[in-house]
Amino acid sequence: MIHAALDTSLAAAFTVADDDRVLANCTLAAHGRASDERLVPWLLDTVSALDLELSSIERWTVGTGPGSFSGIRVGISWVLGVCAGTGATVRGVPSSLALAREATGLGIGDTVAVLHDARRQQVVLSTYQLGEDGLTPTGTPAVINPPELSVDCYAALVTAQDPVSDLLGDALGARLL
Repeated sequence: MIHAALDTSLAAAFTVADDDRVLANCTLAAHGRASDERLVPWLLDTVSALDLELSSIERWTVGTGPGSFSGIRVGISWVLGVCAGTGATVRGVPSSLALAREATGLGIGDTVAVLHDARRQQVVLSTYQLGEDGLTPTGTPAVINPPELSVDCYAALVTAQDPVSDLLGDALGARLL
């Protein structure tokens, strides 16, 4: 079964796989309005380069944020439109969960903090705990001021954004994966 995943919470990340074999794993480097304008042609070109059609993709996963509101909205809307037209299934997954899965060396019960830029010198904190069945959210994402972040209770801190690293300073930034 061919499935695809699209996340537009930061820039744009797109993966296409045939069962467990990854066919494409790429990112679109553009940001802001340029990213929104280039997204659909880039996706169509990527699918075409694989000698596939959109109707070949039977299942979609789309990132639901947190992140760029406009980017998330464009990505989700496009995937929902494709699924409506092709009959493919779709599921939404928190973008922060993909980042949490980048943490290594975790033991059962460990908690991972995922940080996104919330603008205005704040971060969005999403937390996940590792259980027997994998990572599960421990609450809803919260906007906080970096000095309020108590890092000692987290086994790992994860971000994919330079502004977050800058906000945390050297001590906290050194703990980021």
